[in-house]
Amino acid sequence: MLGQFQPIHQRPAAAARRTQIGHLEGDLIIGAKNASPVVTIIDRTTRFCLLGALPDGYDAASLASCVIRLLRSIPEAGQRTLTWDQGREMTL
Repeated sequence: MLGQFQPIHQRPAAAARRTQIGHLEGDLIIGAKNASPVVTIIDRTTRFCLLGALPDGYDAASLASCVIRLLRSIPEAGQRTLTWDQGREMTL
């Protein structure tokens, strides 16, 4: 399911209402002086949080690999949608 891309306004209403597990939000956090980048993936309903370090930097390929690794740790039933901000880090 997470392999499909849709605009945020088309995500299911359950994601906005936070009534269904599996609607995830992702972001990239970068520390001071562009150091210590960390990927976050948070379930909107349970607030369950996954963190992924990016020790080799936060280019698109490294970030994508980290996101895939984190998502594989979630049972498929918990993977409904992933909403990501529109940062440059997701540009290949």
